[in-house]
Amino acid sequence: MENSKQALMELQQKQQKLQEVAQQREEAETELQESRQALDALEDKDDSTVFRQVGSVMIERDKDDLEEELDDRTELLEARKDKFERREQNLQEELQQTQSQLQEG
Repeated sequence: MENSKQALMELQQKQQKLQEVAQQREEAETELQESRQALDALEDKDDSTVFRQVGSVMIERDKDDLEEELDDRTELLEARKDKFERREQNLQEELQQTQSQLQEG
């Protein structure tokens, strides 16, 4: 009986953690999409000077510098998204194992 309670608590904790990781992955995917859209918009721009919004202010930036910054940001976000995807997969596997233990017990 005690093992069942512990397994149930463990199952609930893993479900909650899975939801948190899924949300973090979705946020990273959204940011990644925005970063890629910004890079695409810069490719279409012929001027060497562009503007970037920082808070409520538009700041003048060099196009190449901004592209480099967005490239770095995109790489970072891709790595974060991949990390969250791996963590999400691991948690799903752990969740299935815990569910199996509950069904057996």
